[in-house]
Parts: sequence; C-alpha cells; structure tokens
Amino acid sequence: LNPPVAQLFGPHVYASAAFGAAKPAAQTYLRCVEQLGVSAAETLFVDDTDANVTGALDAGLQGYRFVSADALSAELARYGLIEQT
Repeated sequence: LNPPVAQLFGPHVYASAAFGAAKPAAQTYLRCVEQLGVSAAETLFVDDTDANVTGALDAGLQGYRFVSADALSAELARYGLIEQT
C-alpha cells in the first residue's frame, strides 16, 4: 500500500482485496465498515473516481469525489469533521 497513507492512518488502512472483493462492489465497502465497527450510513467514503464513489453510495455510505484539497476541506467541514479556517 501507500506507506505515507499507512503512516498517517496506522492500522486503519485496508486494501479491498482483504475483503475478497474489489471496488466498486458493495460488499467491499460493507465488509470494511463492518471491520471498523461502524455503520455504513455514518461513514464518509472519499475517492477520486466516480465509479468508486457511486459504489459506496450504492452500499449506503456517504460519498464524496475528491477533486482538490480545498474542496475536500470544505466537504469535511460541511460534515462537521473539521473546522475550516
């Protein structure tokens, strides 16, 4: 996987192959949120491809397609996950 991402998120980085599925299949997202112990409806999935975001939405997650760091920051603030400065 991407070492800088793994360093940032520690043990909470998952490859879809670990769930016996691949994005954008719904079971990929559902198995991941199950592993995390959270509900799909309370999970925000961020990706830079429409197909993967659509797959997450189809599985009942919240979804956002990444286009820029500034736009993501605004989206995270909208969800109350960060304070936007």
